[in-house]
Amino acid sequence: MASNFFTNQGENTLYKKFVGVFEHMQNIEYFKSVIGYFRASGYFAIRKHFPENLKVKVIAGINVDPFIALAQKQGLLFNLNAKDAKESFIESIQEDILNAKYGKNIEEGILQLIQDIGSGRIEIRAHKSKKLHSKFYIFLSPNFNEHNPNGMVIMGSSNLSAQGLGLEEVEHNYEMNIELRDYENVMYADIEFEKLWEQSTQILAVDAPSLIKKTYLEATPTPFEIYVSS
Repeated sequence: MASNFFTNQGENTLYKKFVGVFEHMQNIEYFKSVIGYFRASGYFAIRKHFPENLKVKVIAGINVDPFIALAQKQGLLFNLNAKDAKESFIESIQEDILNAKYGKNIEEGILQLIQDIGSGRIEIRAHKSKKLHSKFYIFLSPNFNEHNPNGMVIMGSSNLSAQGLGLEEVEHNYEMNIELRDYENVMYADIEFEKLWEQSTQILAVDAPSLIKKTYLEATPTPFEIYVSS
């Protein structure tokens, strides 16, 4: 029975769905995503499949619970501002780097992410509300409109992470997502995306180097250090 729904069970993963879209959908101009948590592990898994001139825009929700706990402990009024959103986002990427299994592909993926932010290949914004819990992914052709309705939206439970994508090397989550291609639904999702985009705080290119602070990627070992560790 044909269905627009799919799960991460067996071969039917979000990762393979993304690969199929990036390789076969004609003239993709934009890939837009709204996710609860941005994970570098998810980004660099799909990065190699991007069409050459693809424009990527990501809105990441943030976990502000530590800010709330600190405010309560100090008896202060909690107020999340743009600086908090940016710093929280950067800390989450650092944690992702530190918790990832070290490997050449991991390092190359993280550095590629930083390079993409610096070059403007990917634009990332951190949403200021901890209530942002939706996960949806939009694919649009140039000049998308009702007379040129070449677009798609995937909506469901999957974050852009190794677990959410259903990558084989990790114990992935059970996810359920739905794929929609009709103009009205894709356009509705894109309008909502742009509203959230305007409410979010930009992670600027000048902030990209701070993603590698306090991680192994910042260290440049001397030849002696390489020798004694071998």
